[in-house]
Amino acid sequence: MICVDCGEEKEIFRNGSCLSCYLKTHQFTKGPDVFTILYCVHCKSYKYKNLWYLESFETILTRYIKKFYSISHELENISFSFQCEDIDEYIKQCTVDITGLLDGKMISESHSIEIRIKNHVCDICSKQFGGYHEAIIQLRPEKKKISDEKIDELLFFVEDQIIFLQKKNSNLFLADMGREHGGLDFYLSDKQAAFTIVKKIQETYGGYITTSTKNVGMKDGRQLYRDTYLLRLLPFELNDLLRIDESYFFVEKISKNSIHLLNLETREQKTQEASDIDDAVVLRSKDFVKEMILVSQRNTEVQVMDQKSYHVYAIKKPEKQNIDSDLLRVFFIDEEHIYIYPDINQK
Repeated sequence: MICVDCGEEKEIFRNGSCLSCYLKTHQFTKGPDVFTILYCVHCKSYKYKNLWYLESFETILTRYIKKFYSISHELENISFSFQCEDIDEYIKQCTVDITGLLDGKMISESHSIEIRIKNHVCDICSKQFGGYHEAIIQLRPEKKKISDEKIDELLFFVEDQIIFLQKKNSNLFLADMGREHGGLDFYLSDKQAAFTIVKKIQETYGGYITTSTKNVGMKDGRQLYRDTYLLRLLPFELNDLLRIDESYFFVEKISKNSIHLLNLETREQKTQEASDIDDAVVLRSKDFVKEMILVSQRNTEVQVMDQKSYHVYAIKKPEKQNIDSDLLRVFFIDEEHIYIYPDINQK
């Protein structure tokens, strides 16, 4: 058919006009020629509405186009593409192509937009640099000072928890941390996150939590409170040896305030409250582990040889366990107390 506008024989799109001619007199997208976007110079995030997003510039620009551009409801399957040129440090000149289907026909409209980038400091960074915190986690030893090795382990544990929680809570950050009174202090921006983290530490390392609240002033007519979570760590750790009365136990698991023990002599397992074994003597298992040569084994006994002194010792072995290695790890506390390390291979 003949297009009423160009006079050429073409497929008629609407009102007697071909698609090309129809688009010359109809516009399906329109919006402002200039955008001002706030940019945080510290965390590299952009502000959209009242929130800050750590996203690419193209993603943020797409948000602004969708919000401030009028796009006809006739268009379907809409997509955006950008080509931007830096005019200077704070101004970008962008060509934005908005593409969609109009009655099954793919059309595209281009817009030239000036983007003005305004440096700013986002709310989170402002709080962080100001030392803002809503909660403090205090980790303290029950008896003796926490070892440097355990300090490093706890630091990594808390940092991992913060990173995990930040995926869903952009308001969470670590304002400060320090070593205090033989332990650690963590200053966190979010109360609920701090409570979640201290519970995770308790579940992993055990201990007792006490909570205190302090009034720190007012904001917008509301009282502000800061919570402190004190976790008193247990005096023993996973895989430690405990001497209770005249028996030796291996710490297999710690769960909050419960401790799961293995009697190294009888191989019986039991669970106790940590407070019930305050008088236990704590031994670091790594100080007593030796690797000995397996000489022979029977149903309930093995003979092992010290690799330095060549002395042979007979050790009680749990029944129905067969050792399939030439070397055997043992706890050598003294010559009267030698126990098989509780990880031997079984058949």
